Amino acid sequence: MQQVQYQKWKLSVDVEATREAYSKIERGSAEECGCQKCLNFVASRKTIYPEEVSILFDRLGVDFRKEVEVCHDGISEVGLHFYSGWFHCVGYLESPSSKVMLAEYADTQVYELVLEEVSQQFQIGFTENGGLYWTEFEGKPLVQIEFRGEVPWMIGEVDSM
Repeated sequence: MQQVQYQKWKLSVDVEATREAYSKIERGSAEECGCQKCLNFVASRKTIYPEEVSILFDRLGVDFRKEVEVCHDGISEVGLHFYSGWFHCVGYLESPSSKVMLAEYADTQVYELVLEEVSQQFQIGFTENGGLYWTEFEGKPLVQIEFRGEVPWMIGEVDSM
């Protein structure tokens, strides 16, 4: 395991195991879906991630083209499209999670995801695995890399959203 420090987080990561898992994944969830909103995300992949996040992904062994999940979360007043999603790397989160418990009711816990700003249009955070992951990662300890970003529409005319 390699120790990786990024902002306030410390991770212990098996970079080779992470790269090996991603090498077996054919394509990301956005291509799997294929809807117009997801295809816009695919077109924005090279611009949504700030350079320091692209460098971080490389240090962790994460293939930025193979997110396990991506969601279109709406459109800003200035026309930027909000996306969120996550990736995984093999390893352990050694510092506090970005998932913060707000309340507990009987058997139910309510959490908030608190991400850190990297740029005006991008936030990131780290949690323990949340449950939805590529089968190539099955049976391994996982860190979930959560993100939110804003990008313009990049693929022709926008259908009604």
